[in-house]
Amino acid sequence: MPKSDLVLLAIDDEQILQLFERALAAGSYGVAVARDHAALDMALQESSPALIIISQKFDKADELEIAANLLERFPTLPILLFFQQDSPEALRKQYT
Repeated sequence: MPKSDLVLLAIDDEQILQLFERALAAGSYGVAVARDHAALDMALQESSPALIIISQKFDKADELEIAANLLERFPTLPILLFFQQDSPEALRKQYT
């Protein structure tokens, strides 16, 4: 991924968000932030991110459903799901 690429952070936990922003800025990546679904939709209308990072329970929703919906709309967009804790139920849900 070239350094000028934009990474869209769909993260509503302020501490985790700041950690990701600092790490990506240190790598000279562009960063856009969405703290809820409306902001995520708006960011996707206004930009073309190279990657989306979605946090666990983003905006109190199911992160796997969010990712699935985004992949239907943007089938080539890389999506990374960030879990703060082990989530065996998420893995079971994915493979059932």
